Amino acid sequence: MKKIYILLFIVALFMIKAQGQIITQSLQTELDNASPSDMISIIIKMNDQLNCEYLLDSLIFNLPRKVRRQLVVSELKSFADTSQQAIMNTLTGLEALGQVENVRQFWIVNMITCKAKPAAINQLAQRQDINMLHIDEVFEIEEIVTDSVMTPPDTAYHIKTMNVPAV
Repeated sequence: MKKIYILLFIVALFMIKAQGQIITQSLQTELDNASPSDMISIIIKMNDQLNCEYLLDSLIFNLPRKVRRQLVVSELKSFADTSQQAIMNTLTGLEALGQVENVRQFWIVNMITCKAKPAAINQLAQRQDINMLHIDEVFEIEEIVTDSVMTPPDTAYHIKTMNVPAV
């Protein structure tokens, strides 16, 4: 009997650990510092991802480039629509409650972005169809400043090597 309780405890720990891995460390840090009313920009990566080898092997072999492009786009959109249908229903409900806003679907990578309150993020983390919840960060790149402007040499290297100016 004692072994069964230990086994159940270990299984429960693994389930808690598995749930914790859905939320990335950077998002968890943001959640820890956020108030319940804060809206946090997140990226939702779906579990289902299209097998690109399937497209290459069976669908687009020997097709003209334009037809291949249209077929790949069509397949990606169809796959994302099917994969994201259930979560989009949930997000629509959360949006009506004011828990989520600015929902955008990205069919090309089967991801969704939105702004969500911490309670909604924790609710999404319980879902089985989500692979990862990550903070949607904006990276700013500083302007590159150079001290000197590069100018081309008066005479190209191969011209100098052959001593053409002397001729």
